[in-house]
Amino acid sequence: MPSGVELRTKATQLIPDDEAYQFALASLSRFGVEAGQLKRFVDDLTRHPEKSIDAFLEKHQKEKTTMLIGKAVTAALMAEAIAGAEDPLVDKDWLLHIVQRMLDNASTWESFVENNAQVRFITFNFDTFIEDRLARLFHDSFPSQYDGTAAKVCPVTHVYVVRIIRTKRPFS
Repeated sequence: MPSGVELRTKATQLIPDDEAYQFALASLSRFGVEAGQLKRFVDDLTRHPEKSIDAFLEKHQKEKTTMLIGKAVTAALMAEAIAGAEDPLVDKDWLLHIVQRMLDNASTWESFVENNAQVRFITFNFDTFIEDRLARLFHDSFPSQYDGTAAKVCPVTHVYVVRIIRTKRPFS
């Protein structure tokens, strides 16, 4: 997934023909935001010296439209990255490393579940890579025993999604 610096760079290069731009604009139009406002956001972000969209938004917290646009642009760029993403490289696979530790002293699916009852994942990402990967790793570890309950065994909380659900306001 792209870093904050990479997301900012991509955001400053957005043009109306880009898929991410169109996706963000379509989302924003539901809230009355127009193309000119999106362009002004990109221009302002380009001039701003901060390294990330989040850092830029931190300086504009009282500007509701700027916050809305920034979150929509971030979501659009993340959606684009997720759509084109591949599985993580083995040498950078932190989730595999964690699951390997979780597998210690677990000879059956039942013992695995019992030994890891307190494990939880909290992420600030929008994607479902963790859930999907856990299900694959659990199935591969216990092919004849895994019952498809990865989400119950190791719940994953998406902080941004929880906020959206609680406030019922997707980009504020």
